[in-house]
Amino acid sequence: MRLVAVPLWPFVRLFVCQLAILYVVSAVSITAVALAVIYAITRSAPNALALAVLAGLWLSLWLAPGIASFTTWRRLHRAELKRDR
Repeated sequence: MRLVAVPLWPFVRLFVCQLAILYVVSAVSITAVALAVIYAITRSAPNALALAVLAGLWLSLWLAPGIASFTTWRRLHRAELKRDR
């Protein structure tokens, strides 16, 4: 993953924006899947919701930065390819 002549602040702005969006999306999707699985096992809505929210928020902390770095690289790389044409 190499980009030439990318200014720091546009990179940081794009990365933080991607990170925020992906954190919310992954937290909601992980929470929804975890809620369905945990509720199917426990049949207790309050416990299932608490565990699902905890799992969604925690796992998103691990997942979002990796995906955000990849999507940021792809967007910057695509812009670099358009510029070179």
